[in-house]
Amino acid sequence: MIKTNNLISQFNKTKEYIDNANPKLISIWVFVLLLIVSLFSYPQYYLNGDMAEYLNNAIRIVNGDKPYVNFWLLFTPGEVYFPALIYKIFGKNINNVIIFTTIFSCLNSFVIFGLSKKLNFSNSISIFSTFLFFYTSVIFNYIGPCYINLYLTFSLIAIYFLFSFYETNNNRKLLYSGLSIGIASYFRLYEVGAIAISILISFLIFLVINKFSKKEILKNIITFIIGILSIMVMYSTIHYQIFPKMFTEVVFESVKNGTSMNLPYLYGINDYIHQSSLAYENIEGFSTIPFLINKILGLTKICLYFFLPILGLPILLYFIYKIKSNTEIFITSLTLLIWSYISFAKGLGRTDLSHLAPALAPLLMLFVYIFTQIPKSNSKVFSKTFRKTVSFVLIVSLVLFLYPIQGIFKQIYSKNCNVIFYNQVIRCRDKSTTEDTQRLVNLIYKNTNEYDYIFVTNWGAPPLYAISNRLNPTYFDSMNDLIVRPSLEKESRIINSLEKTKTKLIIHGHWGYDGKANQQIQTTCKLLESYIIENYRLIDVFGEYQIYKRKTLF
Repeated sequence: MIKTNNLISQFNKTKEYIDNANPKLISIWVFVLLLIVSLFSYPQYYLNGDMAEYLNNAIRIVNGDKPYVNFWLLFTPGEVYFPALIYKIFGKNINNVIIFTTIFSCLNSFVIFGLSKKLNFSNSISIFSTFLFFYTSVIFNYIGPCYINLYLTFSLIAIYFLFSFYETNNNRKLLYSGLSIGIASYFRLYEVGAIAISILISFLIFLVINKFSKKEILKNIITFIIGILSIMVMYSTIHYQIFPKMFTEVVFESVKNGTSMNLPYLYGINDYIHQSSLAYENIEGFSTIPFLINKILGLTKICLYFFLPILGLPILLYFIYKIKSNTEIFITSLTLLIWSYISFAKGLGRTDLSHLAPALAPLLMLFVYIFTQIPKSNSKVFSKTFRKTVSFVLIVSLVLFLYPIQGIFKQIYSKNCNVIFYNQVIRCRDKSTTEDTQRLVNLIYKNTNEYDYIFVTNWGAPPLYAISNRLNPTYFDSMNDLIVRPSLEKESRIINSLEKTKTKLIIHGHWGYDGKANQQIQTTCKLLESYIIENYRLIDVFGEYQIYKRKTLF
Protein backbone atom coordinates (compact mmCIF):
# COMPACT_ATOMS: atom_id res chain seq x y z
CA MET A 1 0.00 0.00 0.00
CA ILE A 2 2.88 2.33 0.86
CA LYS A 3 4.56 1.58 -2.47
CA THR A 4 1.33 2.31 -4.28
CA ASN A 5 0.99 5.65 -2.50
CA ASN A 6 4.60 6.48 -3.35
CA LEU A 7 3.97 5.70 -7.01
CA ILE A 8 0.87 7.88 -7.05
CA SER A 9 2.74 10.67 -5.32
CA GLN A 10 5.62 10.43 -7.80
CA PHE A 11 3.18 10.38 -10.71
CA ASN A 12 1.45 13.52 -9.44
CA LYS A 13 4.80 15.28 -8.98
CA THR A 14 5.86 14.36 -12.53
CA LYS A 15 2.51 15.51 -13.92
CA GLU A 16 2.79 18.79 -12.01
CA TYR A 17 6.33 19.32 -13.32
CA ILE A 18 5.20 18.71 -16.92
CA ASP A 19 2.15 20.95 -16.55
CA ASN A 20 4.32 23.80 -15.27
CA ALA A 21 6.91 23.42 -18.04
CA ASN A 22 7.13 25.61 -21.14
CA PRO A 23 4.55 24.27 -23.64
CA LYS A 24 6.81 25.10 -26.58
CA LEU A 25 9.61 23.00 -25.11
CA ILE A 26 7.18 20.14 -24.41
CA SER A 27 5.92 20.23 -28.02
CA ILE A 28 9.50 19.94 -29.30
CA TRP A 29 10.12 16.88 -27.13
CA VAL A 30 6.87 15.30 -28.38
CA PHE A 31 7.95 15.90 -31.98
CA VAL A 32 11.41 14.41 -31.37
CA LEU A 33 9.95 11.32 -29.69
CA LEU A 34 7.40 10.73 -32.46
CA LEU A 35 10.08 11.22 -35.09
CA ILE A 36 12.42 8.69 -33.46
CA VAL A 37 9.62 6.12 -33.17
CA SER A 38 8.51 6.73 -36.76
CA LEU A 39 11.99 6.57 -38.30
CA PHE A 40 12.88 3.39 -36.43
CA SER A 41 9.61 1.65 -37.21
CA TYR A 42 8.97 2.72 -40.82
CA PRO A 43 10.18 -0.58 -42.34
CA GLN A 44 7.19 -2.31 -40.71
CA TYR A 45 5.04 -0.67 -43.39
CA TYR A 46 4.92 -2.32 -46.77
CA LEU A 47 6.49 -0.30 -49.58
CA ASN A 48 3.85 -1.40 -52.06
CA GLY A 49 0.43 -0.31 -53.30
CA ASP A 50 -0.20 3.39 -52.75
CA MET A 51 3.26 3.81 -51.20
CA ALA A 52 4.91 2.36 -54.31
CA GLU A 53 2.85 4.70 -56.48
CA TYR A 54 3.87 7.64 -54.29
CA LEU A 55 7.56 6.83 -54.83
CA ASN A 56 7.25 5.79 -58.49
CA ASN A 57 5.11 8.66 -59.79
CA ALA A 58 7.44 11.30 -58.39
CA ILE A 59 10.27 9.80 -60.44
CA ARG A 60 8.13 10.29 -63.56
CA ILE A 61 7.85 14.00 -62.70
CA VAL A 62 11.63 14.21 -62.39
CA ASN A 63 11.96 12.47 -65.76
CA GLY A 64 9.73 15.09 -67.42
CA ASP A 65 6.29 13.43 -67.36
CA LYS A 66 3.13 15.28 -66.32
CA PRO A 67 0.38 13.86 -64.10
CA TYR A 68 -2.99 13.11 -65.71
CA VAL A 69 -1.39 13.55 -69.16
CA ASN A 70 1.49 11.06 -69.10
CA PHE A 71 0.50 8.95 -66.11
CA TRP A 72 -2.53 8.00 -64.05
CA LEU A 73 -3.29 10.04 -60.92
CA LEU A 74 -6.57 10.45 -59.04
CA PHE A 75 -5.34 12.91 -56.38
CA THR A 76 -4.56 16.60 -56.70
CA PRO A 77 -1.00 17.30 -57.97
CA GLY A 78 0.69 17.98 -54.62
CA GLU A 79 0.69 14.19 -54.17
CA VAL A 80 3.45 13.86 -56.79
CA TYR A 81 5.14 17.27 -56.89
CA PHE A 82 6.13 17.21 -53.21
CA PRO A 83 8.14 13.94 -53.41
CA ALA A 84 9.47 14.98 -56.83
CA LEU A 85 10.90 18.11 -55.21
CA ILE A 86 12.69 15.93 -52.64
CA TYR A 87 14.13 13.77 -55.44
CA LYS A 88 15.35 16.86 -57.29
CA ILE A 89 17.01 18.36 -54.23
CA PHE A 90 18.52 15.26 -52.64
CA GLY A 91 18.78 12.77 -55.51
CA LYS A 92 16.89 9.75 -56.81
CA ASN A 93 16.92 7.63 -53.70
CA ILE A 94 13.63 6.51 -52.20
CA ASN A 95 15.08 6.75 -48.68
CA ASN A 96 15.29 10.52 -49.14
CA VAL A 97 11.56 10.71 -49.83
CA ILE A 98 10.71 8.29 -47.02
CA ILE A 99 12.77 10.16 -44.43
CA PHE A 100 11.65 13.68 -45.37
CA THR A 101 8.02 12.63 -45.68
CA THR A 102 8.24 11.06 -42.23
CA ILE A 103 9.67 14.30 -40.84
CA PHE A 104 6.81 16.31 -42.35
CA SER A 105 4.28 13.80 -41.00
CA CYS A 106 5.71 14.18 -37.51
CA LEU A 107 5.48 17.97 -37.81
CA ASN A 108 1.74 17.41 -37.41
CA SER A 109 2.50 16.92 -33.73
CA PHE A 110 3.14 20.67 -33.33
CA VAL A 111 -0.27 21.50 -34.80
CA ILE A 112 -2.07 18.81 -32.79
CA PHE A 113 -0.35 19.95 -29.59
CA GLY A 114 -1.22 23.57 -30.39
CA LEU A 115 -4.82 22.60 -31.06
CA SER A 116 -4.90 20.74 -27.74
CA LYS A 117 -3.67 23.85 -25.92
CA LYS A 118 -6.31 25.85 -27.79
CA LEU A 119 -8.85 23.51 -26.14
CA ASN A 120 -7.33 24.51 -22.78
CA PHE A 121 -5.72 21.13 -22.14
CA SER A 122 -2.88 21.01 -19.63
CA ASN A 123 0.58 20.05 -20.92
CA SER A 124 0.21 16.45 -19.77
CA ILE A 125 -3.25 16.07 -21.33
CA SER A 126 -1.98 17.75 -24.51
CA ILE A 127 0.82 15.17 -24.75
CA PHE A 128 -1.71 12.37 -24.38
CA SER A 129 -4.05 14.01 -26.90
CA THR A 130 -1.23 14.49 -29.43
CA PHE A 131 -0.07 10.88 -29.24
CA LEU A 132 -3.64 9.62 -29.37
CA PHE A 133 -4.49 11.72 -32.43
CA PHE A 134 -1.23 10.84 -34.18
CA TYR A 135 -1.71 7.08 -33.78
CA THR A 136 -5.42 7.00 -34.59
CA SER A 137 -5.33 9.33 -37.60
CA VAL A 138 -4.37 8.58 -41.19
CA ILE A 139 -0.77 9.45 -40.29
CA PHE A 140 -0.34 6.05 -38.71
CA ASN A 141 -3.19 4.05 -40.25
CA TYR A 142 -2.93 4.88 -43.95
CA ILE A 143 0.39 3.20 -44.79
CA GLY A 144 2.27 5.14 -42.08
CA PRO A 145 4.18 8.36 -41.39
CA CYS A 146 6.37 7.66 -44.43
CA TYR A 147 3.37 8.49 -46.68
CA ILE A 148 2.37 12.04 -47.53
CA ASN A 149 -0.03 13.60 -45.00
CA LEU A 150 0.40 17.29 -45.74
CA TYR A 151 -3.31 17.68 -46.43
CA LEU A 152 -3.95 16.75 -42.80
CA THR A 153 -1.32 19.23 -41.60
CA PHE A 154 -3.02 22.18 -43.29
CA SER A 155 -6.50 20.90 -42.39
CA LEU A 156 -5.49 20.88 -38.73
CA ILE A 157 -4.16 24.40 -39.12
CA ALA A 158 -7.55 25.37 -40.55
CA ILE A 159 -9.29 23.87 -37.50
CA TYR A 160 -6.86 25.77 -35.26
CA PHE A 161 -7.80 29.07 -36.91
CA LEU A 162 -11.47 28.16 -36.55
CA PHE A 163 -11.07 27.89 -32.77
CA SER A 164 -9.14 31.18 -32.85
CA PHE A 165 -12.15 32.73 -34.58
CA TYR A 166 -14.41 31.46 -31.78
CA GLU A 167 -12.19 33.32 -29.30
CA THR A 168 -11.77 36.61 -31.17
CA ASN A 169 -14.70 36.87 -33.64
CA ASN A 170 -12.07 38.22 -36.04
CA ASN A 171 -13.02 37.11 -39.55
CA ARG A 172 -9.37 37.25 -40.62
CA LYS A 173 -9.08 33.96 -38.74
CA LEU A 174 -11.69 32.52 -41.09
CA LEU A 175 -9.68 33.82 -44.03
CA TYR A 176 -6.58 32.04 -42.68
CA SER A 177 -8.68 28.93 -42.13
CA GLY A 178 -9.89 29.08 -45.73
CA LEU A 179 -6.35 29.62 -47.03
CA SER A 180 -5.20 26.55 -45.06
CA ILE A 181 -8.02 24.46 -46.54
CA GLY A 182 -7.04 25.70 -50.00
CA ILE A 183 -3.42 24.60 -49.48
CA ALA A 184 -4.62 21.25 -48.07
CA SER A 185 -6.72 20.69 -51.21
CA TYR A 186 -3.51 20.74 -53.27
CA PHE A 187 -2.72 17.36 -51.71
CA ARG A 188 -6.22 15.85 -51.37
CA LEU A 189 -9.65 16.97 -52.49
CA TYR A 190 -12.48 14.93 -51.00
CA GLU A 191 -10.84 14.29 -47.62
CA VAL A 192 -10.23 18.04 -47.27
CA GLY A 193 -13.71 18.76 -48.62
CA ALA A 194 -15.23 16.86 -45.69
CA ILE A 195 -13.23 18.98 -43.23
CA ALA A 196 -14.13 22.20 -45.08
CA ILE A 197 -17.84 21.36 -44.83
CA SER A 198 -17.38 20.60 -41.12
CA ILE A 199 -15.76 24.00 -40.54
CA LEU A 200 -18.46 25.80 -42.50
CA ILE A 201 -21.32 24.13 -40.60
CA SER A 202 -19.58 24.67 -37.26
CA PHE A 203 -18.94 28.38 -37.58
CA LEU A 204 -22.44 28.94 -39.02
CA ILE A 205 -23.89 27.39 -35.85
CA PHE A 206 -21.55 29.57 -33.81
CA LEU A 207 -22.69 32.71 -35.65
CA VAL A 208 -26.36 31.88 -35.23
CA ILE A 209 -26.00 31.05 -31.52
CA ASN A 210 -24.17 34.34 -30.92
CA LYS A 211 -26.87 36.22 -32.86
CA PHE A 212 -24.72 37.65 -35.64
CA SER A 213 -26.68 39.62 -38.21
CA LYS A 214 -27.43 38.10 -41.62
CA LYS A 215 -24.99 40.54 -43.18
CA GLU A 216 -22.20 39.48 -40.82
CA ILE A 217 -22.96 35.80 -41.39
CA LEU A 218 -22.78 36.28 -45.16
CA LYS A 219 -19.55 38.27 -44.81
CA ASN A 220 -17.91 35.49 -42.78
CA ILE A 221 -19.03 32.78 -45.22
CA ILE A 222 -17.64 34.74 -48.16
CA THR A 223 -14.37 35.37 -46.31
CA PHE A 224 -13.87 31.65 -45.65
CA ILE A 225 -14.73 30.66 -49.24
CA ILE A 226 -12.48 33.36 -50.72
CA GLY A 227 -9.57 31.92 -48.74
CA ILE A 228 -10.19 28.46 -50.20
CA LEU A 229 -10.78 29.58 -53.77
CA SER A 230 -7.79 31.93 -53.92
CA ILE A 231 -5.38 29.02 -53.35
CA MET A 232 -7.28 26.64 -55.64
CA VAL A 233 -7.28 29.22 -58.44
CA MET A 234 -3.57 29.81 -57.87
CA TYR A 235 -2.48 26.18 -58.26
CA SER A 236 -4.98 25.58 -61.07
CA THR A 237 -3.40 28.51 -62.94
CA ILE A 238 0.11 27.17 -62.34
CA HIS A 239 -1.01 23.80 -63.73
CA TYR A 240 -3.20 25.28 -66.46
CA GLN A 241 -1.80 22.93 -69.11
CA ILE A 242 -3.04 19.85 -67.25
CA PHE A 243 -6.05 21.44 -65.54
CA PRO A 244 -8.84 20.06 -67.81
CA LYS A 245 -7.53 16.51 -67.44
CA MET A 246 -6.81 17.05 -63.74
CA PHE A 247 -10.36 18.24 -63.09
CA THR A 248 -11.87 15.18 -64.77
CA GLU A 249 -9.60 12.66 -63.04
CA VAL A 250 -9.73 14.17 -59.54
CA VAL A 251 -13.39 15.20 -59.41
CA PHE A 252 -15.07 12.37 -61.32
CA GLU A 253 -12.77 9.43 -62.08
CA SER A 254 -11.50 9.19 -58.49
CA VAL A 255 -15.09 8.74 -57.26
CA LYS A 256 -15.79 6.04 -59.84
CA ASN A 257 -12.58 4.25 -58.90
CA GLY A 258 -13.24 4.50 -55.17
CA THR A 259 -16.85 3.33 -55.32
CA SER A 260 -15.72 0.31 -57.37
CA MET A 261 -13.89 -0.94 -54.26
CA ASN A 262 -16.66 -0.52 -51.68
CA LEU A 263 -16.72 -2.94 -48.76
CA PRO A 264 -19.52 -3.81 -46.32
CA TYR A 265 -19.27 -2.45 -42.78
CA LEU A 266 -17.32 -4.71 -40.37
CA TYR A 267 -15.53 -6.37 -43.30
CA GLY A 268 -12.23 -5.30 -41.74
CA ILE A 269 -12.95 -7.27 -38.54
CA ASN A 270 -13.90 -10.44 -40.43
CA ASP A 271 -10.85 -10.14 -42.68
CA TYR A 272 -8.51 -9.56 -39.71
CA ILE A 273 -9.80 -12.68 -37.91
CA HIS A 274 -9.52 -14.72 -41.11
CA GLN A 275 -5.95 -13.59 -41.83
CA SER A 276 -4.95 -14.14 -38.20
CA SER A 277 -6.31 -17.69 -38.24
CA LEU A 278 -4.32 -18.45 -41.39
CA ALA A 279 -1.15 -17.03 -39.85
CA TYR A 280 -1.73 -18.99 -36.62
CA GLU A 281 -1.40 -22.28 -38.52
CA ASN A 282 2.30 -21.51 -39.09
CA ILE A 283 3.07 -20.55 -35.49
CA GLU A 284 4.89 -23.05 -33.29
CA GLY A 285 6.31 -23.31 -29.76
CA PHE A 286 7.00 -20.23 -27.65
CA SER A 287 5.97 -17.89 -30.46
CA THR A 288 2.31 -18.73 -29.82
CA ILE A 289 1.78 -16.49 -26.77
CA PRO A 290 3.38 -13.31 -28.24
CA PHE A 291 1.44 -13.96 -31.45
CA LEU A 292 -1.89 -14.25 -29.61
CA ILE A 293 -1.21 -11.13 -27.51
CA ASN A 294 -0.35 -9.20 -30.68
CA LYS A 295 -3.49 -10.35 -32.46
CA ILE A 296 -5.76 -9.64 -29.48
CA LEU A 297 -4.37 -6.11 -29.26
CA GLY A 298 -4.86 -5.77 -33.01
CA LEU A 299 -8.47 -6.95 -32.80
CA THR A 300 -9.12 -4.52 -29.93
CA LYS A 301 -7.76 -1.71 -32.07
CA ILE A 302 -9.90 -2.63 -35.08
CA CYS A 303 -13.06 -2.98 -32.98
CA LEU A 304 -12.41 0.49 -31.55
CA TYR A 305 -12.41 1.93 -35.06
CA PHE A 306 -15.61 0.17 -36.10
CA PHE A 307 -17.74 0.37 -32.96
CA LEU A 308 -16.77 3.61 -31.21
CA PRO A 309 -18.32 5.94 -33.86
CA ILE A 310 -21.62 4.08 -33.41
CA LEU A 311 -21.64 3.29 -29.68
CA GLY A 312 -20.00 6.59 -28.76
CA LEU A 313 -22.58 8.81 -30.48
CA PRO A 314 -25.25 8.60 -27.73
CA ILE A 315 -22.58 9.41 -25.11
CA LEU A 316 -21.40 12.45 -27.05
CA LEU A 317 -24.90 13.74 -27.79
CA TYR A 318 -25.82 13.33 -24.11
CA PHE A 319 -22.81 15.42 -23.09
CA ILE A 320 -23.54 18.14 -25.65
CA TYR A 321 -27.18 18.27 -24.54
CA LYS A 322 -26.22 18.60 -20.89
CA ILE A 323 -23.79 21.49 -21.46
CA LYS A 324 -25.81 23.35 -24.11
CA SER A 325 -26.15 26.34 -21.81
CA ASN A 326 -22.37 26.83 -21.86
CA THR A 327 -21.82 28.26 -25.35
CA GLU A 328 -18.04 27.80 -25.39
CA ILE A 329 -18.08 24.11 -24.41
CA PHE A 330 -21.14 23.48 -26.58
CA ILE A 331 -19.68 24.90 -29.80
CA THR A 332 -16.25 23.32 -29.21
CA SER A 333 -17.79 19.88 -28.66
CA LEU A 334 -20.13 20.29 -31.61
CA THR A 335 -17.25 21.28 -33.90
CA LEU A 336 -15.25 18.15 -33.03
CA LEU A 337 -18.42 16.04 -33.36
CA ILE A 338 -19.30 17.41 -36.80
CA TRP A 339 -15.70 17.05 -37.99
CA SER A 340 -15.66 13.42 -36.89
CA TYR A 341 -19.01 12.29 -38.28
CA ILE A 342 -18.79 14.01 -41.65
CA SER A 343 -15.41 12.27 -42.07
CA PHE A 344 -17.07 9.05 -40.89
CA ALA A 345 -19.81 9.39 -43.52
CA LYS A 346 -17.17 9.99 -46.19
CA GLY A 347 -15.36 6.77 -45.21
CA LEU A 348 -18.41 4.50 -45.15
CA GLY A 349 -17.89 3.32 -48.73
CA ARG A 350 -14.72 1.35 -48.04
CA THR A 351 -14.68 0.74 -44.30
CA ASP A 352 -11.11 -0.25 -43.50
CA LEU A 353 -8.82 1.38 -40.93
CA SER A 354 -7.35 3.88 -43.38
CA HIS A 355 -10.82 5.19 -44.30
CA LEU A 356 -12.20 5.22 -40.74
CA ALA A 357 -9.11 6.89 -39.24
CA PRO A 358 -10.13 10.44 -40.29
CA ALA A 359 -13.24 10.00 -38.13
CA LEU A 360 -11.75 8.32 -35.06
CA ALA A 361 -8.93 10.81 -34.43
CA PRO A 362 -11.17 13.89 -33.82
CA LEU A 363 -13.70 11.63 -32.07
CA LEU A 364 -11.14 10.58 -29.45
CA MET A 365 -9.98 14.19 -29.14
CA LEU A 366 -13.59 15.00 -28.26
CA PHE A 367 -13.58 12.27 -25.60
CA VAL A 368 -10.40 13.80 -24.17
CA TYR A 369 -12.11 17.20 -24.18
CA ILE A 370 -15.13 15.77 -22.35
CA PHE A 371 -12.78 14.13 -19.85
CA THR A 372 -11.22 17.52 -19.07
CA GLN A 373 -14.58 19.30 -18.79
CA ILE A 374 -16.35 16.86 -16.45
CA PRO A 375 -14.39 17.90 -13.33
CA LYS A 376 -15.23 21.56 -14.05
CA SER A 377 -18.96 20.90 -14.23
CA ASN A 378 -21.43 20.48 -11.41
CA SER A 379 -21.11 16.94 -10.02
CA LYS A 380 -24.87 16.46 -10.37
CA VAL A 381 -24.81 17.11 -14.12
CA PHE A 382 -23.01 13.88 -15.03
CA SER A 383 -23.49 10.54 -13.32
CA LYS A 384 -20.67 8.30 -12.13
CA THR A 385 -21.55 5.85 -14.90
CA PHE A 386 -21.03 8.55 -17.53
CA ARG A 387 -17.68 9.54 -16.04
CA LYS A 388 -16.53 5.90 -15.90
CA THR A 389 -17.64 5.31 -19.50
CA VAL A 390 -15.60 8.25 -20.81
CA SER A 391 -12.58 7.10 -18.78
CA PHE A 392 -12.99 3.53 -20.06
CA VAL A 393 -12.96 4.67 -23.70
CA LEU A 394 -9.69 6.55 -23.16
CA ILE A 395 -8.10 3.66 -21.24
CA VAL A 396 -8.98 1.19 -24.02
CA SER A 397 -7.56 3.62 -26.57
CA LEU A 398 -4.18 3.32 -24.84
CA VAL A 399 -3.74 -0.01 -26.64
CA LEU A 400 -3.05 2.05 -29.77
CA PHE A 401 0.25 3.23 -28.25
CA LEU A 402 1.59 -0.32 -28.12
CA TYR A 403 1.75 -0.68 -31.90
CA PRO A 404 4.50 1.84 -32.70
CA ILE A 405 6.53 0.56 -29.74
CA GLN A 406 6.39 -3.04 -30.93
CA GLY A 407 7.33 -1.80 -34.40
CA ILE A 408 10.61 -0.43 -33.06
CA PHE A 409 11.56 -3.70 -31.36
CA LYS A 410 10.66 -5.68 -34.47
CA GLN A 411 13.05 -3.61 -36.57
CA ILE A 412 15.86 -3.54 -34.00
CA TYR A 413 15.93 -7.32 -33.74
CA SER A 414 15.18 -8.11 -37.39
CA LYS A 415 18.21 -9.22 -39.41
CA ASN A 416 19.06 -9.63 -43.08
CA CYS A 417 16.25 -7.28 -44.16
CA ASN A 418 18.31 -4.98 -46.38
CA VAL A 419 17.90 -4.84 -50.15
CA ILE A 420 20.93 -3.43 -51.98
CA PHE A 421 20.64 -1.96 -55.47
CA TYR A 422 23.08 0.56 -56.96
CA ASN A 423 23.55 3.26 -54.30
CA GLN A 424 20.35 2.43 -52.42
CA VAL A 425 19.96 0.29 -49.32
CA ILE A 426 16.30 -0.38 -48.58
CA ARG A 427 15.15 -1.96 -45.34
CA CYS A 428 12.14 -4.22 -45.77
CA ARG A 429 9.45 -5.42 -43.38
CA ASP A 430 10.49 -9.06 -43.09
CA LYS A 431 12.86 -11.67 -44.46
CA SER A 432 10.55 -13.05 -47.18
CA THR A 433 9.76 -9.55 -48.53
CA THR A 434 13.48 -8.78 -48.51
CA GLU A 435 14.40 -11.94 -50.40
CA ASP A 436 11.70 -11.40 -53.04
CA THR A 437 12.62 -7.73 -53.51
CA GLN A 438 16.33 -8.49 -53.77
CA ARG A 439 15.62 -11.18 -56.33
CA LEU A 440 13.46 -8.80 -58.33
CA VAL A 441 16.06 -6.05 -58.47
CA ASN A 442 18.79 -8.55 -59.33
CA LEU A 443 16.73 -9.79 -62.29
CA ILE A 444 16.08 -6.21 -63.42
CA TYR A 445 19.79 -5.42 -63.16
CA LYS A 446 20.75 -8.55 -65.07
CA ASN A 447 18.26 -8.20 -67.93
CA THR A 448 17.97 -4.43 -68.43
CA ASN A 449 20.00 -1.23 -68.31
CA GLU A 450 19.28 2.07 -66.58
CA TYR A 451 16.43 4.00 -68.26
CA ASP A 452 15.25 0.86 -70.07
CA TYR A 453 11.53 0.16 -70.11
CA ILE A 454 10.05 -2.40 -67.74
CA PHE A 455 6.42 -2.93 -66.77
CA VAL A 456 5.14 -3.97 -63.33
CA THR A 457 1.55 -5.22 -63.16
CA ASN A 458 1.49 -6.39 -59.55
CA TRP A 459 -0.07 -3.94 -57.08
CA GLY A 460 1.81 -5.67 -54.29
CA ALA A 461 5.23 -5.06 -55.86
CA PRO A 462 7.74 -2.65 -54.28
CA PRO A 463 8.51 0.66 -56.06
CA LEU A 464 10.69 -1.01 -58.69
CA TYR A 465 10.74 1.95 -61.11
CA ALA A 466 12.05 4.26 -58.38
CA ILE A 467 14.49 1.69 -56.99
CA SER A 468 15.99 0.67 -60.33
CA ASN A 469 15.62 3.95 -62.24
CA ARG A 470 13.85 2.12 -65.06
CA LEU A 471 11.01 3.68 -67.04
CA ASN A 472 7.33 2.80 -67.16
CA PRO A 473 6.21 2.73 -70.82
CA THR A 474 2.49 2.98 -70.03
CA TYR A 475 0.03 5.51 -68.67
CA PHE A 476 -0.64 3.28 -65.66
CA ASP A 477 1.80 2.93 -62.79
CA SER A 478 -0.28 0.02 -61.52
CA MET A 479 -3.18 -2.06 -62.77
CA ASN A 480 -5.42 -0.81 -59.96
CA ASP A 481 -7.97 0.90 -62.17
CA LEU A 482 -8.14 -1.94 -64.67
CA ILE A 483 -8.82 -4.48 -61.93
CA VAL A 484 -11.77 -2.62 -60.41
CA ARG A 485 -13.00 -1.12 -63.71
CA PRO A 486 -12.09 -3.50 -66.55
CA SER A 487 -11.66 -1.85 -69.93
CA LEU A 488 -10.56 -3.32 -73.27
CA GLU A 489 -9.66 0.19 -74.40
CA LYS A 490 -7.27 0.62 -71.49
CA GLU A 491 -5.76 -2.83 -72.03
CA SER A 492 -5.20 -2.03 -75.70
CA ARG A 493 -3.57 1.25 -74.70
CA ILE A 494 -1.14 -0.60 -72.45
CA ILE A 495 -0.35 -3.18 -75.13
CA ASN A 496 0.34 -0.45 -77.70
CA SER A 497 2.75 1.24 -75.28
CA LEU A 498 4.55 -2.03 -74.54
CA GLU A 499 4.89 -2.75 -78.25
CA LYS A 500 5.96 0.76 -79.19
CA THR A 501 8.75 0.88 -76.59
CA LYS A 502 9.74 -2.80 -76.98
CA THR A 503 9.58 -3.16 -73.23
CA LYS A 504 12.21 -5.68 -72.16
CA LEU A 505 10.86 -7.03 -68.90
CA ILE A 506 7.44 -7.52 -67.33
CA ILE A 507 7.03 -8.23 -63.61
CA HIS A 508 3.69 -9.96 -63.51
CA GLY A 509 1.63 -12.04 -61.08
CA HIS A 510 -1.88 -13.15 -60.23
CA TRP A 511 -3.48 -10.83 -57.73
CA GLY A 512 -6.69 -8.90 -57.07
CA TYR A 513 -8.81 -7.14 -54.45
CA ASP A 514 -10.59 -8.44 -51.36
CA GLY A 515 -10.79 -12.01 -52.67
CA LYS A 516 -13.46 -11.04 -55.20
CA ALA A 517 -13.48 -13.29 -58.27
CA ASN A 518 -14.50 -10.41 -60.53
CA GLN A 519 -11.56 -8.27 -59.33
CA GLN A 520 -8.61 -10.55 -60.17
CA ILE A 521 -6.14 -9.65 -62.90
CA GLN A 522 -6.40 -13.01 -64.66
CA THR A 523 -10.16 -12.50 -65.12
CA THR A 524 -10.31 -8.75 -65.81
CA CYS A 525 -7.28 -8.35 -68.09
CA LYS A 526 -7.42 -11.39 -70.39
CA LEU A 527 -6.31 -9.41 -73.44
CA LEU A 528 -3.14 -8.26 -71.67
CA GLU A 529 -2.53 -11.77 -70.32
CA SER A 530 -2.67 -13.18 -73.83
CA TYR A 531 -0.30 -10.52 -75.15
CA ILE A 532 2.27 -11.24 -72.43
CA ILE A 533 2.20 -14.99 -73.00
CA GLU A 534 2.45 -14.57 -76.77
CA ASN A 535 5.30 -12.01 -76.83
CA TYR A 536 7.26 -12.75 -73.65
CA ARG A 537 9.01 -15.79 -72.22
CA LEU A 538 8.66 -16.74 -68.56
CA ILE A 539 12.17 -16.68 -67.03
CA ASP A 540 11.45 -16.94 -63.31
CA VAL A 541 8.64 -17.60 -60.82
CA PHE A 542 8.81 -16.95 -57.07
CA GLY A 543 6.54 -15.62 -54.35
CA GLU A 544 3.78 -13.58 -55.96
CA TYR A 545 5.80 -12.83 -59.08
CA GLN A 546 6.16 -14.11 -62.62
CA ILE A 547 9.02 -12.54 -64.55
CA TYR A 548 8.70 -12.32 -68.34
CA LYS A 549 11.38 -11.28 -70.84
CA ARG A 550 10.64 -10.22 -74.41
CA LYS A 551 11.16 -13.19 -76.76
CA THR A 552 13.04 -11.15 -79.34
CA LEU A 553 15.84 -10.60 -76.79
CA PHE A 554 16.78 -14.30 -76.70
